[in-house]
Amino acid sequence: MNNKDQKGFTVMEIIISMGIFMTAFVVMSDAFVTSNRSKAKTIVSQELQADARYTIESIAQLFRLGQVDYPYYEAQSINLANGPIGGTNLPWTTSQNQVVLLDSEGAQIRYRLGQHNSRGVTQISLDSGATWVNITPDGATIDNLLVYISPFSDPFNPDLGGLYASDLQPILTVYLETTDTTLPEDHRPTVELQSTISSSVYLR
Repeated sequence: MNNKDQKGFTVMEIIISMGIFMTAFVVMSDAFVTSNRSKAKTIVSQELQADARYTIESIAQLFRLGQVDYPYYEAQSINLANGPIGGTNLPWTTSQNQVVLLDSEGAQIRYRLGQHNSRGVTQISLDSGATWVNITPDGATIDNLLVYISPFSDPFNPDLGGLYASDLQPILTVYLETTDTTLPEDHRPTVELQSTISSSVYLR
């Protein structure tokens, strides 16, 4: 058998082959990492949306069977016509920045945007603001919470002349903005949700 005609790879051919292989490996690795990040961001976005819906639905369920505590705002000299309740200034420690509702039994329930471990969180109070409980789960921060109340005055309480301030059924418009805190900062998704709820209570 003649081995003189058998040739192996030259050093240059090996170097070129390794270069092509490494380039393909880097491209595939980058695509894999990008795909994983995109998948993680999608999953987190879905969880954020679910958490935001839970917060808004918590307020909505109470309000559908209850009403705005207009006497509270009147006693605090809060003019609801001046704008929405809430905002981004944390925490909502003043009475002007509390969403105060009455449930179907007439018990007062309050919502506000508070702070917990440097995160913005939606909080609920069942004892007139004495204690507050977080309803925002770990892994998310509430950036903004706005609640618009309409009409601005109690539509069920007539004045001395027997006239009502408004004939409109009370409605709430809730806007919530929340951001993830678990992913790297440049990959954190933000979710915005808004919902308008009408009360089914009519007291005339």
